Amino acid sequence: MCEVSVIVPVYNVEDYLARCLDSLVSQSFRSYEVICIDDASPDNSIGILEDYQQKYPSLIRVVHNEENLGLGLTRNVGLSQARGKYILFVDSDDYVKQNYIESYYREMKNNPADIIVGGYIRKTHKKEKTHMMSQTVWSTVTYAIACAKMFKISFLKKNNLKFTDLKCGEDILFSLEVFYCNASFRVIDYAGYYYAYNQDSITGSMDYKKNHEQIMANLFTYFLSTHDISLLSRQKREIIEYVYIANMINALVVFN
Repeated sequence: MCEVSVIVPVYNVEDYLARCLDSLVSQSFRSYEVICIDDASPDNSIGILEDYQQKYPSLIRVVHNEENLGLGLTRNVGLSQARGKYILFVDSDDYVKQNYIESYYREMKNNPADIIVGGYIRKTHKKEKTHMMSQTVWSTVTYAIACAKMFKISFLKKNNLKFTDLKCGEDILFSLEVFYCNASFRVIDYAGYYYAYNQDSITGSMDYKKNHEQIMANLFTYFLSTHDISLLSRQKREIIEYVYIANMINALVVFN
């Protein structure tokens, strides 16, 4: 058993994977595991994973998907394998600071919550920009990424929270479902997650040809068909409406 499970989906990231794994094996925290799921990657990512697993056998576990499942379902594979009490998601083209796990875990133990929310550092070839979160009702649902957050696994299991097979927007839907389940959360004044731009990633490769606005429409149609928002308070319903409008505007402005 360990305290924290770090879930790392891996697909076609041979140029970035070692950087990610180096940051994870050098953590100041000790009671954790790193679960790397090879999503039938066509490049040499699997060779890199095997090298690290051989070098750090007590820390890194490698799981292989027989076929490509996509980011969301691959994260679910990691969740099914996790032995920790708490979950962190790290994308394999990103990386973290050395005190990353320790910072989240310390807050979780001192101020228990279903989710601990931190900031992140947006990194491109030219510059870095730090994004910090605030302790408001908006913090979990409008900040719709699974990374840079620590989840209590008992909360996820209690509410049967998993990712869908969506190829885009899976974090938005997951965040909406977490919000619907009334998750308690704490925001820490810390940014230790490096969100690195990768033009080959799902987000980096989005353009108008992929009909991003239709993807968002389908996502919210699915959410509303599976969740009765009339049970929520007026404030929560209005927040969900705002999230829909904001994502549609983003789709129309950024990807068209």
